[in-house]
Amino acid sequence: MSITANASQKPRILTPAGTFIARCYQIWDMGTQEETDFKTGAKKMYHKIRLVFELPTKTHTFDEAKGPQPFSIGIDYNLFMNEQANLRKTIQDWTGHKMTDKEANEFDMLSLLGKPCTLTVGHKTAKSTGNEYAFIAAITPPMDGVTIPPPHNENFEFDFNEHFENFDRLPKWFQDKIAATIEYANAKNPAKQTVNMDAERKAWKKMEEDEKAKKNLIPHVPLPGEDLNDLPF
Repeated sequence: MSITANASQKPRILTPAGTFIARCYQIWDMGTQEETDFKTGAKKMYHKIRLVFELPTKTHTFDEAKGPQPFSIGIDYNLFMNEQANLRKTIQDWTGHKMTDKEANEFDMLSLLGKPCTLTVGHKTAKSTGNEYAFIAAITPPMDGVTIPPPHNENFEFDFNEHFENFDRLPKWFQDKIAATIEYANAKNPAKQTVNMDAERKAWKKMEEDEKAKKNLIPHVPLPGEDLNDLPF
C-alpha cells in the first residue's frame, strides 16, 4: 500500500493583507444557519447574510484563459440591525452615518451593492487546522481624493424571493450549505410550506432571552470575520 499526494491540486491563494479600495459586488441571503456558541457549546439558529467584495487594485491570474482578475473576499453577518449588532455597526462605519432605529429597521441591504469602500484585510491561523486564512478586519468609507476604479465584476444577489433563480450560480460549497436551510425548502416547495419563519425566529429569540435571563449573561455578539475564508474567484 502506498500514500500519494495530489500533485494537480492548486495552491490556495489568499487575499493579500493590507488596506485596499474595494467594492461590494455580491450579497447572499444565507438563510437560517445552525451554529455552535464557542463559549457555551450551545446550538443556536441565526439568519445570516454574506457580503462579498472585489479588490480592483489587487489582481492575480487565477485562470490563464481569463487573465488577471481582482481578488475577492467575503464576510458573514447575523441579519440583525439592533444597536449592538455588528452588521449595523459596520454599515454605520462604512457610510459614516449613525442610523436611528427606524432607519436601521428599514435599511435595504441591496443598497450596498456596487458601493465602494476601504477594506482592511488581515491574516490569521485557524486553531483547528493550522491553516492560514484571510479575513475582513474593517470596512470604512473610501479615503478622500482616492480614485475609484471601474467595476470588474457585475453585481450579483441571491435571496429566496426575487433572486432565487441565481442559486445555481453560487459556489458549490454554498449551495450545499443553503440547501439545508428551512428557507430553501420553503422556496423550493411554496405550496407545501409548513414553517412560519417569522414565528420560528421569534421562538428562538425568546428561548435565548430566557436562557440569558436565567444565567444573567451578557449577550455575546460574534466578531466580524470569526470563521470566514476568502473567495478568490
